[in-house]
Amino acid sequence: MAEPPRLRSLASAAALVHAAVAGFHIARGVSIRHDFGPSTWDWFWQNLPTADLRERALESLWYLHAQPPLWNALNAVLIKAVGAAHPELLHLLHVGMGAAAAGLAVLIAGRLTGSVAAAAVAGALVALDPALVMYEAYALYEMLCALLIMLAVYGLTRAAPAGRTGPLVLALAALTALVLTRSLYHLALLAVAVVGAAALARRRHLVLACGVALAFVPAGWYAKNLVQYGFFGVSSWYGIGLWRVALFRYESEELTPLLADGTLHPVVTVNPFSLASRYRRLGYVGASEVPSLSRNDFHNVNVPAISAAYGRSARRLVLRDPLHYLGNVLIGYGNFSAPSTESDHLIPERDLMGAHVTLWRALTGLPLVRVLDRALPIRTLGTFFLVLIPLGLVALAGVVGRRLRRGEGIEEVLREEAALIGAGALILYTALVGSALELGENVRFKFMIEPLLLTFWTVVAVRAWRALWPDAEDAGMNGMR
Repeated sequence: MAEPPRLRSLASAAALVHAAVAGFHIARGVSIRHDFGPSTWDWFWQNLPTADLRERALESLWYLHAQPPLWNALNAVLIKAVGAAHPELLHLLHVGMGAAAAGLAVLIAGRLTGSVAAAAVAGALVALDPALVMYEAYALYEMLCALLIMLAVYGLTRAAPAGRTGPLVLALAALTALVLTRSLYHLALLAVAVVGAAALARRRHLVLACGVALAFVPAGWYAKNLVQYGFFGVSSWYGIGLWRVALFRYESEELTPLLADGTLHPVVTVNPFSLASRYRRLGYVGASEVPSLSRNDFHNVNVPAISAAYGRSARRLVLRDPLHYLGNVLIGYGNFSAPSTESDHLIPERDLMGAHVTLWRALTGLPLVRVLDRALPIRTLGTFFLVLIPLGLVALAGVVGRRLRRGEGIEEVLREEAALIGAGALILYTALVGSALELGENVRFKFMIEPLLLTFWTVVAVRAWRALWPDAEDAGMNGMR
């Protein structure tokens, strides 16, 4: 079923509004080159050096172990195409992604509520979110991931309840690209999605075949890393990240006995995410003839073994005191729930965006929460997101549960609510993993689901309102035509 004309027009309007907002801030000085050195791209650890992508892209990508390959592959094409203008072209592409996310918010909310008003609210919230402008001027993969997540949920809204093949394959393709872009999203997530999509599909064997074929691509990359570096995954940094979370709130005197008895590996005496040269004294002296593996950075050939040692120590520390680790995860969730504008990397943009950011902070409750934080031993920077994320998931459970209690068939309910359930699953997954495996930049991780969160909350608010007051008037789909 094609989108109703009025809904398409509203989606286009939301996209144009966001493009205009982004253009206004760019004219005021928000730039992808803002505060870094001669190459914005090279400032980020996750990115392969510009020289490697320009001169030996295929070799560097083949030996990449720190990150999934899609993000660096995309930018290798841009670097080869426009050379020194790469950051500006990336910025423009990001603005296009932000505009597309605003348009998708309209289409998703409109389809899931049948309400012009809800569609307009969701589109406006995403289009006017200052975090989109900030991450568009950020040479990392957050904007691409946010768009892929919105595309995946949009595919589900187009597929259900009839189980249409094309939209389901679109959703699976978007999730495959997500797994190949950001190490936070694991192959296991895609495997669950393939099974779920096949269960929804009208042509189950075709959707299952397409899903398995798509999943083989990241699975092949996992296998490549297993052969080359000895780990089955897309990022060699998991162990370092886990250690940083497990370590928090321990004093050095508490860890000294664990080092002495061999519980902890000596690698933990070096601060996590230190340059490769810091570990040479511990025997990590491997060399490589591949330029991208031979530099003193986080793509170095020794990093997989270093990270694995951190990971073993982290797991032992977690098993020794699981409640300590759980406390750190809760602190991470507090950071995760801050507005995405609050990342330390975005200070130059925040300073330039003035009243826009101030208004958004007030809307999300940041000033109030900062007052409350002063009474806590550890400042979390949380906001209304802290409670709205779980409340949204509870509201989703209530919507589904109410239909089941009324006697509707479980298959019918799951088919009709598949998009909303899929959105909730992505939100829950990102919140859990983004809090459990990171401590420090959690708010940056949250941005990837922020456009989806704004859309999801709009939808569940409307659905919950209708459940509580079924006679309440609401603009229907006919108003979209």
